[in-house]
Amino acid sequence: MTDPNGPAATPDEPQAPQFGAPGQGTPAPAPAPGEPAQPFSSPAPGAVPPQPGAGQQPYGAPGQQPYGAPGQQAPYGAPQYGAPGQPQYGAPAGAPMSPQDEKQWAMFGHLGGILWVVSLGWLGPLIVFLMYKDRSPFVRQESKEALNFQLLMTIITVGGSIVVSILTAITFGLASILYLIVFAAPIVGIIFAIIGGVRVNGGGSYRYPFNWRIIK
Repeated sequence: MTDPNGPAATPDEPQAPQFGAPGQGTPAPAPAPGEPAQPFSSPAPGAVPPQPGAGQQPYGAPGQQPYGAPGQQAPYGAPQYGAPGQPQYGAPAGAPMSPQDEKQWAMFGHLGGILWVVSLGWLGPLIVFLMYKDRSPFVRQESKEALNFQLLMTIITVGGSIVVSILTAITFGLASILYLIVFAAPIVGIIFAIIGGVRVNGGGSYRYPFNWRIIK
């Protein structure tokens, strides 16, 4: 019951809304006229204010690879000059040959003279000479010897055919018997090519009994 002689009870005044995070104490008082307003409420006693930039990884922190740091992978397509394991400019044209390969290709250089059956006794030695002259001194020596001999047989065959043809025309056919000597040159070339191939295959070197060594 209320006292009829006491002051009349006033209705409850509405409370002002409180701002700020829960647990941070009472809000800051309203600023006086003329004072700038505080944008944030003051922290509660004992609270640690957050550090600026906390949780953000600084630029160039440990573990982050800076731009242009040593060990950075080169851009795509950039040539690696002098890198290990890559062929260098000016490297030898071919690797040295094994003894077995040397003997085999030196033999082929001589046996190439068998191509006289198609009038190309010089072609086989020439191919072997051009392919392996920089890889093996032995193959270069044998193929060059065979090439010079087969070129000599070619000159004898072609030149002799021309000379005998002229003599045959002058002598009214009497000199045609000389064709036997001319066409004996390819047969001689084939025989000595086989001899040279067998000799080299046996582990030796071969020199033709007569030769015109045009290629030095």
